[in-house]
This record gives sequence, structure tokens and C-alpha cells, in this order.
Amino acid sequence: MSDFASTGVIMFRSTGESIGPGATVADFERMKLAATAHRHMGGGKTICRVGVQRVLDGAFNVTLHFDGGRLDFIELAADNSMAPSPGAWDAWTIENERSRKAWHEDWIRRTFGQPAGPAPIVMPDLPKPIIPAMIDADTAMSLALSWGEIGSFMDTRSGSAWLRASYKR
Repeated sequence: MSDFASTGVIMFRSTGESIGPGATVADFERMKLAATAHRHMGGGKTICRVGVQRVLDGAFNVTLHFDGGRLDFIELAADNSMAPSPGAWDAWTIENERSRKAWHEDWIRRTFGQPAGPAPIVMPDLPKPIIPAMIDADTAMSLALSWGEIGSFMDTRSGSAWLRASYKR
């Protein structure tokens, strides 16, 4: 099992740097990756897009999300060189994006040693989260971990699939 699987710490192979639970914006600013990151700030949130990075056995477009100065979650979207195929943006289809989501879910299984299951839907007016009755290729999938959770998501309106590593607060 990787360090990411057991601790939530992601190592970027290009720089040898890592980031994970408890990291702050200041920690990120001291990293080499910060030099080329695109930042968006406002309302106590900072979003840092660090571009395509090698993480474990995949190449991902990586975005770090900080809330109140602390790392809240990391979004990873498989780069087209990994899934579904090189040049996929030139021939984008919803089926290709579903293939990316399936690749993400296989990556979760390979990385964490177990598959993700249907993500519970949490609504403020319900006493407990609910599991969707209909499970299909677009259903959000997640895996709870000691440091937070990893999830695979698909937004058919924007036509994109991504992974999210969310950290406990």
C-alpha cells in the first residue's frame, strides 16, 4: 500500500515534494510546485492549479483546494495520456469521459486495495445519509479512509470526471 493510501500524503514525482492532511497554504508556497501554480483566492479559500503531475502510477491534472488556509481537498483528473486515450480532448465524447471515470475507479482499487462504493448523499434536512437506489456509470463512488475519503465523480452537465481526496477537519 502506498503512503497516499495509508496517510493521505500525495508525492509529486516531478519534484519529490509531498502534501497532505494538515498542510497549509504557507506550506504549499514553500514548495517548488508553487512557482508555476495558478492561484484563485477569495472568501477564505485558495485554489491552486498545479497542472499535470505524476502521482503514483498515473498522470493527473492536480488542483489543491485550501479552506481557511488549510488543505481541504485535492482534485485529480487523469491526464489524457493515461485515460481514456491520448488526444481524447480532440474527440471528446461523454463515453470517453465515462471511461475516464471508470479508469479513476480502477485506480482507486489498485491504489487502496479495495473498490469504492456508491457515495452517500448527505442532505441537511435528513437525519442520515442515503445511498442512491439507482447505481450507474455516472454515480459518485467513494471510499472512507482513516485520513478522509477518496471519491470518483462525474458531472454530465460539464462533461467531466475527476477524483477528490478529501481530508478530515
